[in-house]
Amino acid sequence: MTKSCCDQNEEEQAPKIGCCRQGTMAKLIFDNTGEEKEIEADSPLQEVCEEAGVPFACTEGVCGTCVIEVVEGMENLSDFTQEEMDFLGDQDRERLACQCKIKSGSVKLKF
Repeated sequence: MTKSCCDQNEEEQAPKIGCCRQGTMAKLIFDNTGEEKEIEADSPLQEVCEEAGVPFACTEGVCGTCVIEVVEGMENLSDFTQEEMDFLGDQDRERLACQCKIKSGSVKLKF
């Protein structure tokens, strides 16, 4: 029988930060550094990306400072905002980290 992250944390007596009891988790993978971060599903990317080194300025979707390239998992991100459509034009691989959320699953990105 497969154990949940909560069961494993209890056995390891680890703190339950990011535990499944708090909600469904998703994963961000930073291709530049290999760093992986688990965050709650439907969470904005901004804080985690900023901690990983993505530069931010306006956080309104206007300046484009926080452009990230989605390597894998675009389908796991929220729909493009109007600000992203206005700034980016072609919505192929780029997103504004200040504007999108991770819905579920995993997303690999570069900055």
